[in-house]
Amino acid sequence: NCTTVDDVLSWPVLSLALALNGSANWRGVVWSILLVVGHCALLMLLLRPVLRFVVARAARQQQLSHFYLFCIMFLMLLNSWMLEVIGLSALIGAMEIGILMPRNNHVVGQL
Repeated sequence: NCTTVDDVLSWPVLSLALALNGSANWRGVVWSILLVVGHCALLMLLLRPVLRFVVARAARQQQLSHFYLFCIMFLMLLNSWMLEVIGLSALIGAMEIGILMPRNNHVVGQL
């Protein structure tokens, strides 16, 4: 899909532009890039299994309870805050949670 390719290519460029804009020197840019790479590794290794667990638990109940909705929204806000601290947009952090959500589950459709 052309839209997917566009998103995959444009978000890293936007992240790099934000890192360059918020930094006074190249050390700051390198530091921002290292933090983003570490953040992505944290998402893939830690947060993705947590989201899978939360969605699987909610699926066993056949509905999305307030607790599981709170967990997902809290993770989204926490991730947005972390990227804002790094120097990127909080919108990118919220989008990352949407990307990491398991797809083939009726509970995700309820979100």
